[in-house]
Amino acid sequence: MATDKPRYNITVDEDLLAEIEKYRYDNRIATRSGATVELLRRGMEALFEQIADEKAQKNKAPTEESAAEALYEILYYYLGRPPTSEEYKAFQSVVPIVCKGVLGAE
Repeated sequence: MATDKPRYNITVDEDLLAEIEKYRYDNRIATRSGATVELLRRGMEALFEQIADEKAQKNKAPTEESAAEALYEILYYYLGRPPTSEEYKAFQSVVPIVCKGVLGAE
């Protein structure tokens, strides 16, 4: 059966070929090529979804809890020791400012 689609060859080890064949059989796909294309498509979709999730997580606005955790880490870094509860409380007032607009903090 002739096709105008681009073609290329790939080389896989026996274990990967066995997995492709199992997928092909389990999903009743007629050819190895068809099974390989479907696996590539599914893998790429999963990868692009993961990348989008990571971008969304990176661009996510801070919560009051994450800002408080970050404040603790910053104080620990600059003081060279864990902050005392008084030091932490003194700086805790900045947490709502960091989160302003995120949680409706004023």
